[in-house]
Amino acid sequence: MDQILEDIKRLKNEKLVHDKSLRNMKEEMTSLQLANKNLLEIIKQKELSDTQKINHLIKKIDALNKQNSELTDQINHFSKAGGITDLKESEVLNKGIEKKIVKIDKERIKEKDKDKTLENEKEREKDKVVKEKEKNKDLKQKDEITSEVEKNEKIELNTLDEKNADKDVEKLNRFVKNLDLQKSKMNHYDQIFQFNDDTNECSFDLVFLDKYHSKSVNPKLSKQEITQDRKIIRLYDNGKKELIFPSGVRKEIFPDSYQIVYFTNNDIKQVILEIT
Repeated sequence: MDQILEDIKRLKNEKLVHDKSLRNMKEEMTSLQLANKNLLEIIKQKELSDTQKINHLIKKIDALNKQNSELTDQINHFSKAGGITDLKESEVLNKGIEKKIVKIDKERIKEKDKDKTLENEKEREKDKVVKEKEKNKDLKQKDEITSEVEKNEKIELNTLDEKNADKDVEKLNRFVKNLDLQKSKMNHYDQIFQFNDDTNECSFDLVFLDKYHSKSVNPKLSKQEITQDRKIIRLYDNGKKELIFPSGVRKEIFPDSYQIVYFTNNDIKQVILEIT
């Protein structure tokens, strides 16, 4: 009896599950039918729209064909009336105008090149004046160093006293150190200037010191920015600052104020300060 009741209960549960799945299937079929109906309506609307577009394009093509035939008739009529000669004359005139325009453009380019050449010449003249000033300044400094050395020699030699030998030795040592320092300064300027004792003339040569221009010196770029006037500024980890101007001129500035400028015409300008 209990087994029968359990079987009845189990069958009822299975029937409930079956009824529930059947309801779900009916709902899915209803939704599918609705979706199918909507899809058919969309297809009909699209076909109608495509048909309208095709008819519109056909009308446009017909209108263009009509215009084309009218233009063809006009060209034929114009050709019979001697219009071809007029067309050739207009083509000749147009070619003449184009040649004049090209000639004017070439003249403008030549004028711009002349202006650039004049600007470069002005820059070179300014650089020559600056170099002459720097050369005169360095010559004056060398003369001052020479006179200072001679003066120090006279002062130090006159102050030597045999009674105070220890003090004199100390003074002599200081004098020797000072003399060595002055000689190093003189050697520094001798590297920059070459003097001719016979003609008493001086020639300036570029000096590329290893501490600035050695291949082993390879600083890393730490910062770069571009200004509104298209100038590039680069900063390196060793303190060097590099400026690149829109004209192509490049300038390097080192922490000890040593500067070098590379011009686009391969000229080089150096600013070498006095060593201390």
